[in-house]
Amino acid sequence: MENYLARLLLTSEMDDPVYFAQVHQNIMDLEKKRVKHFNQHGPANSSYVNLMGELNMAYLHADDPANELAIAKQIFETTRSLYGDDDDITIEAQIALANSYLDDGQNKEAQTIATKLLKRDWAEEEAPSYDLYLDVICLQADIHHFKELYTKELPLRKHVVSIFEEFEGSADNQTIMARVALGYCLEKMKRYKDALGHYI
Repeated sequence: MENYLARLLLTSEMDDPVYFAQVHQNIMDLEKKRVKHFNQHGPANSSYVNLMGELNMAYLHADDPANELAIAKQIFETTRSLYGDDDDITIEAQIALANSYLDDGQNKEAQTIATKLLKRDWAEEEAPSYDLYLDVICLQADIHHFKELYTKELPLRKHVVSIFEEFEGSADNQTIMARVALGYCLEKMKRYKDALGHYI
């Protein structure tokens, strides 16, 4: 949910030589699987998309935003071709693409996607799932965070926390992560006392 907290943790873990080796071995293994699957079945199938999703996460863990973004682009185009623009799987891939743009420092491209998604009518009967709506809100909050627009980020973080607390409960993992993201935003605003309340 919160790209920057995840990035902070991953960066610190990459200082561990054993973890570093494991991450890159995983990438090599997945790349071999990808090539084999491509040669046998081609790219236009859900199994290939799932494999590419694993590879995308592997590049995220390796702190390699350029390759992460390249894979995210392929995933989005493939899901779009397979399922169309309005399917939940395609929208999920589009959100992941925006996050990969943000990881690569391309906030304008990420914002273009976020703006397009936020313009959707999320209340209509055939709208994508509500979980995806929350993912888009978190994406927009991440973009504000990247641009250090913490006063714009804050109400979005509060909105997400309130929804998770209402529907999932305060002990749910998603609620906890949302509260940590809110606390981190408050910390950036130097509201340390308020931030502390979301860490404990």
